[in-house]
Amino acid sequence: MAYIAPLPSAPAVINREVFEVLSLVDLTASAHRLLNLFLARFDPEFGTVNLSQRDMGKLLALSHPSVNNAVGALERTKLAWPIDDALYQLHPVFTGGKMADRLAVVPEIVVSDPESLREARRQRYSRQTESLPA
Repeated sequence: MAYIAPLPSAPAVINREVFEVLSLVDLTASAHRLLNLFLARFDPEFGTVNLSQRDMGKLLALSHPSVNNAVGALERTKLAWPIDDALYQLHPVFTGGKMADRLAVVPEIVVSDPESLREARRQRYSRQTESLPA
């Protein structure tokens, strides 16, 4: 069994404006859960999270494909991205500006306008209800 480091004991403080930005990021429930795990476990000095996808799956009770999809969603939205094997960088808005590479370009978080989010949710709901038996 792999060793999973314990949670850091120091509190993580996130600016309120970040929550408003997050409310406009379209993520699945699994991607939200993974982001929360990353926020709980990031290294405060570098803003990185050192977890393998296997460990993410164990901690979140997710299958490997679900973890892979969640990691991909965080990467596409620029909330977090891989920088090495089992090492992920959280966007510096979450880490107080801390990054492993001090000279890295900071990507812009991909947000949607509220109407686009509403329409995407309507389409997902329609697809789900179409598959239900009559």
